[in-house]
Amino acid sequence: MAMMVTNTKLIAEYSKKHNQASGALRSWLDETKRANWSNFHDIRASYRHADYVDGLVIFNINGNNHRLVVEVQYVGKYVVVKWIGTHAEYDKKNRKGGFKL
Repeated sequence: MAMMVTNTKLIAEYSKKHNQASGALRSWLDETKRANWSNFHDIRASYRHADYVDGLVIFNINGNNHRLVVEVQYVGKYVVVKWIGTHAEYDKKNRKGGFKL
């Protein structure tokens, strides 16, 4: 069973503002919708630079210039897009206490 991705509006809005990331985000979205992840190890098999932090999965997008933060529900097979931003914005958010999404 493939993963269902919710809150893709954030990806669409971000892609409009950051055109250089749009292709990589589209690829991530297409690949994720075809994926059948059962655990974080499955994600790392496809995205070796993905990180798991405080219940969230962080993906490096477009050569690590952008960060995509998602919540993955493995049993229900869905991925919730929580936040997306530049690497600098991600670092700033982390300095201020991380993600309280």
